[in-house]
Amino acid sequence: MKLPSIIYNSMLKDELIEFYEQSTTNHTKKLSYKLYDVVQKLHFNDFTLNDLEQIIDFERYVICNKGVGRMLAERRILEAFNFLTYGMCEILDFEIEILDERLIEHTKDEELRKIHQVSFRLLKFAKELSDYSIPRDSFTSRRKGFALGIISQLSNYYTISNRFDLFIEALQSKKEKLIVEALKELHVYYEEKPDEPLAENIVKELDCLILNTKNRSIASGVLNLQVITKHISEFEALDRIDDWKEKYLY
Repeated sequence: MKLPSIIYNSMLKDELIEFYEQSTTNHTKKLSYKLYDVVQKLHFNDFTLNDLEQIIDFERYVICNKGVGRMLAERRILEAFNFLTYGMCEILDFEIEILDERLIEHTKDEELRKIHQVSFRLLKFAKELSDYSIPRDSFTSRRKGFALGIISQLSNYYTISNRFDLFIEALQSKKEKLIVEALKELHVYYEEKPDEPLAENIVKELDCLILNTKNRSIASGVLNLQVITKHISEFEALDRIDDWKEKYLY
């Protein structure tokens, strides 16, 4: 069964674009306040799928239209998505299930169905964000980090199929900033799931990183992640960081 299409109203997007194109401190503040106000509608059950689609379209617009305040605008948009993910899923208690179209179709409660719809749309957009690759774009790694953060947060409330695929792709990247973002979001994920063992495919990538990275932040992040998941002990981590120092620093 195909999900119903959304009747699209672009008024919100147009207003956000107007604030963005002014490129002044005052208009940047207005943009931030507007995004905050829209997300806050969720708590009054007034947030709609149309609101979400317009914010998503605005993010696409900002990515493709460079401006003086582009990175700040993107950060505000993506922070709004993260806030939305958390705030939305905390409204109602529900059983952890696979997040897909079938879950939406079979949910009878209208409020809960909307939460699943928004969650599923955010999941799809997170995957879209991770595919953006713009030459000489200094925000690429941060943008992909936010995408991983959305997946990490949604995983607290749903079973996400192949949830680690984008994390592994990031850990295999040649961009150190993206690797750091992936390690940070994996920390967040496993801190929320202290009883979940470190996934084998993640362990493989972490072992590869500690052997090959010359970046101390990455090396420390790898070992800290293995310690908090009880994959290795603190003493073993100290031995490994000493081995890393001997290989790359001395």
